[in-house]
Amino acid sequence: MSSNLSNVKNDTLSVCTFNVLAPCYKRLSSENDRESLHESLWHRRHSSIINLLQSLEIDLICLQEFWFKNSLFIQLYKANLSPKYSFYTLQRTGFLDDGLAILIDSNRVKFLDRYDMKLHDIGNRMGDGVSQWTARPDIFPDGLQTVHRRLENISLAAHNRYWAYDTVYKQNYSFVLDESNKKALPIGNDSFWIDLFTQAHDWGLILYEQDWLDRQTIDFLPTRTDINIGHQWLMSMGSAADKIGLNIQYCMSLPRHILSALQIPRVTQARASTDYAFHLDGKAQQWTIGISSMFVDAIGLAPFKDVFWSTSLQPGSPYKPNAEEVLPLREILIATLSTGPVSPGDAINYTNTQHIMKCCRGDGLILKPDQPLTMINRLVSDWAFYEGVSQGELYSTKTNIHGQVFYTIFASAMKQDYLVYPSMIGAQPGVIWSYDNPTAVSTFDGDHPLNVSTAKCHDLSICLWYVSPLIIFSSSTKYALLGEWNKWTAISSQRIIGIDNFIGSNFALITVYGLVSEVVPILVFHSNLSIVNVTCRMHPDEVEAQLVIDDHRAGCY
Repeated sequence: MSSNLSNVKNDTLSVCTFNVLAPCYKRLSSENDRESLHESLWHRRHSSIINLLQSLEIDLICLQEFWFKNSLFIQLYKANLSPKYSFYTLQRTGFLDDGLAILIDSNRVKFLDRYDMKLHDIGNRMGDGVSQWTARPDIFPDGLQTVHRRLENISLAAHNRYWAYDTVYKQNYSFVLDESNKKALPIGNDSFWIDLFTQAHDWGLILYEQDWLDRQTIDFLPTRTDINIGHQWLMSMGSAADKIGLNIQYCMSLPRHILSALQIPRVTQARASTDYAFHLDGKAQQWTIGISSMFVDAIGLAPFKDVFWSTSLQPGSPYKPNAEEVLPLREILIATLSTGPVSPGDAINYTNTQHIMKCCRGDGLILKPDQPLTMINRLVSDWAFYEGVSQGELYSTKTNIHGQVFYTIFASAMKQDYLVYPSMIGAQPGVIWSYDNPTAVSTFDGDHPLNVSTAKCHDLSICLWYVSPLIIFSSSTKYALLGEWNKWTAISSQRIIGIDNFIGSNFALITVYGLVSEVVPILVFHSNLSIVNVTCRMHPDEVEAQLVIDDHRAGCY
């Protein structure tokens, strides 16, 4: 293929997009190591690319997979091309090593102010920040307030990223600016956040998600040179949210952001995973939040797993061709047991309502454990013996109802078999059953551990067990409350609000909470009756039902 750009007329603009294949990703062959380990090889290859670009005399060059983590690589391009071109770079999210480099011939291209072009959408095009935080007219032509009303006043959550250097708000509020990184930050000594959240509240918002916290902090010179400005930013945001009545979710947060939430009660949750897009592109097992959830929970926040697909294939998605969610049930399960939001991100007409509703009541109230699902300590300690490589995702969580503790055990992507004893999850002896076979109840104690095998709990499967205490009446009758077999959280404090065991009188009274006229199926193990599936129907004028268990019956009244 030949090119003769020298004959192009002066009133045209020449553009070239070039994937330079970052050496950190490019392999020398399917088996051998990466090109980044051989400086002479990648230096020679990229020198050839630079020579080609110089010979073409392009006005605007877009370099994909530009390597950010090597100063020699960056200098190679800048030393040879910067005399003619202005460089604009944007590293990929998730701390990946590559990103985008835009090279513009400053002698041929003149920037126009974007507002002169009436492009009021998402902000500065190079920095990709937010100039004005309002509904995009091409998506919501009548605004979010109208959407809120048409949804019959269902509460909304809205996402925001970092502020653009050209933000319209700097005209009326105090912002600190970083021209080199094309970003801005509200200083917080005025009414900016109050005004912004008042407007958002009028849209029907109850949750504000502050995303890209890492980029706002790392790629912003003022937060790297002033020790107080980042803290002031978060505190002023939280104070305004408290006055207006909004909650805040953090996303892409650094440890410093999570720790700051200790001073900001309105921060109720934080994303504990990487982007779901990386999962769909096959770059990360995005659902593995058993470790990060420990940190988030320790601060008193609910971990958020990010969005997910509830069906495997969704044509027309913006991800790689034939993107697939290999195990939607695992995504929904982890989201539910995380104690954070359950957020299906499906295309229209691709939502599996039946699977999603295993998370909650009919009105959307999530039935969740008391604590997030986190990795069992034995798996964490085993990292030290396997060179930092996880031996599988083996998690547990629990729910405490009036001193009686019920446990959930989850396993997937196991690399070796494990025996799980009650002491490993802090449980007392009891009974255990599996979500895929609820009528098979087994003893769970020091002599009868749970066998978690790689053959069953592999990359493309989920294993889920529930543990309940075994109650013994003075008559020697035994029972165990197993819970809702059709929900991911079999026992939740949103559903079971009271358990009273009258051991000497040989009966138990369990209070079940629900919606008016709701039907709730509850499984009970009974030593005289085997497995009983009790149907608890809420009365038309009440939202509670009483489950009674004695020597001869288990029924709801």
